Amino acid sequence: MRTVLAFVAAAFRQLARDRTALFFTVALPVLLITILGVTFGGSRAAAVGVVEGADPGAVAALDADDRLRLVTFGDDDALRSAVRTQRIDLGLRFGDDRIATLSLPDSAAGRAAVGVVADVLDGGGSGVPVEVVADGRFQGNSDFALVSAQELVLFAFITALTSAATIVVARENGVLRRVLSGPVGGVEMVLGLAGTWFAISLLQSVLVLAVGGIGFGVDWGDPLAALALLLSFSAVGAGAGLLGGAAFASRDQADSAAAPIALVLAALGGCMVPAEIFPAGLDTASRFTPHRWAVDGWLDVVFSGAGLTDIGANVGVLVIYAAALAALGGWLLRRRVTA
Repeated sequence: MRTVLAFVAAAFRQLARDRTALFFTVALPVLLITILGVTFGGSRAAAVGVVEGADPGAVAALDADDRLRLVTFGDDDALRSAVRTQRIDLGLRFGDDRIATLSLPDSAAGRAAVGVVADVLDGGGSGVPVEVVADGRFQGNSDFALVSAQELVLFAFITALTSAATIVVARENGVLRRVLSGPVGGVEMVLGLAGTWFAISLLQSVLVLAVGGIGFGVDWGDPLAALALLLSFSAVGAGAGLLGGAAFASRDQADSAAAPIALVLAALGGCMVPAEIFPAGLDTASRFTPHRWAVDGWLDVVFSGAGLTDIGANVGVLVIYAAALAALGGWLLRRRVTA
């Protein structure tokens, strides 16, 4: 354990001395999250669609609530199209004795809007019950809750993978070989490096959590569930950094390939656009990335009030990814250093 802590302490001392690395590891994520928060952090009215001729009393009640922005469509097909392309958060279909909600499957914004509509209509005495087809809690309807969860996952992984160039340099310069010539064994070296990259990923995640929560009022949900996602995906970042440091043949290769690989995985995993709008084939492929499991877990925690047991599958998959990446990276790194 002392060896692992020594690796982590040495890495952070080097990070503190390297202004460029410090900027990209700490300052840049905070800056971008702040910009996104200023852009998306304010509360906005949920866009709710209805078809012309819908129940006048219910429409009037919805239109009078400042939490909602009512959008009227000519027919049901136009309403469905607007939901499908995410021009509105929620569509309402009025029947004789109920109001059915229409939203994309697992849409965070749609789930949030359902709660408000139910509160306005059921609570407002309209006499028309709302059929709630998705549950969720309304988080002030801030888009930043979604964006911040996506960016948390993106930054934790991309920094871990791009900073793997540091391991490549240490490997090329013989630093790791000299480490093994002393009292430090191969397992301790691997654990030390993995611990370092875990700490870096965790630091970035905590910064995003702090900026979102303190600066823009994002409710990160159940503390234990949030902590589990935080730790498990930081472990994924550590495994990715270790594997990258072992697999990249040179510093130039690491510098040129790490960022594109990380960005492609982030896009495929739903960190740039909601995965719920992916076509079927892309949606299936997305589930083979750890990012998708992390983002889905965060959305359940942030928007649906999920607890630790509710996201157990997400955390379990992330732990498996972390263990597999770390094991493969550690094995390959020891082979390269001792070859």
